[in-house]
Amino acid sequence: MLRTLGGEQRCDEYYGTVSFPDTNLPRIEAVRIFSAEFTREKYFSCLIGRDVLKGWNIRFDGRAKRFTITA
Repeated sequence: MLRTLGGEQRCDEYYGTVSFPDTNLPRIEAVRIFSAEFTREKYFSCLIGRDVLKGWNIRFDGRAKRFTITA
């Protein structure tokens, strides 16, 4: 069961590695990955949670609508 802002949703759970090719971001080993349909959010393909983001520095430029992630 996955709890989001839209409520609880049944989903499948997997374990895998997260990487961003052609970047200097380190690969993250053995992270839990939840599979869910984004029926209300047609522009979403995935969500990255705090368990992944906590190891990086993230800067959001609201005017440009751009974010930068560095290791």
